[in-house]
Amino acid sequence: RVTAAIRTGPAPRVERLPRLLSRPVAVFGTAVLLVAISATLAFSPAARDAVADFLGIGGVRIEVGPSAGPTPTAAPGENLSLGVATSLEDAQERVDFDIRLPNVADLPAAPDSVYYSDFPVGGRVSLVYRARPGSLPETSTTGVGLLLTEFQGSIDGDFAKKLAVDQQAQATEVNGRLAIWVRGPHTVFFLDAEGRPQAESLRLSANALIWVDDGVTFRLESELTLKDSLTIAESMT
Repeated sequence: RVTAAIRTGPAPRVERLPRLLSRPVAVFGTAVLLVAISATLAFSPAARDAVADFLGIGGVRIEVGPSAGPTPTAAPGENLSLGVATSLEDAQERVDFDIRLPNVADLPAAPDSVYYSDFPVGGRVSLVYRARPGSLPETSTTGVGLLLTEFQGSIDGDFAKKLAVDQQAQATEVNGRLAIWVRGPHTVFFLDAEGRPQAESLRLSANALIWVDDGVTFRLESELTLKDSLTIAESMT
């Protein structure tokens, strides 16, 4: 209807203008046409469909269709240098120990992301959980609510003694086994599967609960309290 009205209407009186101005006037006429089409598209779905059938630029055809949706967000934990993103099944095939998962109401049955790394010896599995309003606060600006790391090894005795007198750490227990509660950023010193001392910084600027069970070291990092961290740790039987 728009194009029909324009075609049957009076032609622009371009011939009376100097030749130098004829091109700008033609361009102006095109601009008016585009404005008219835009206004029609905004208020008439039928016109929008009709115009979409013929309107194009070069080899590009303009079509009206549903939105492609929001841009996918980054996987939780991908900026923390945790290793290679993988699945629980693949990670379990890569390590000799049983991967344990928390079993509490505030966490899903499976983590939001899983990562595997060859360090330390025997491999390391990192389970990442997104922050959840009301139950799992976000740590710093990472979007991560909880990071659970599992690898073969044990707590370095000298490290444990140092933390015993550190005001930011305290000794506790997870299911009757020695555990260390660390408040804030720390470097973790441990013995790997071959008994060699290793050091690794906490990935999150958060609290950490560290314990060893059956030759596997567990490190739970979050902004949760000691009580809530112990509840999660003790559910991993």
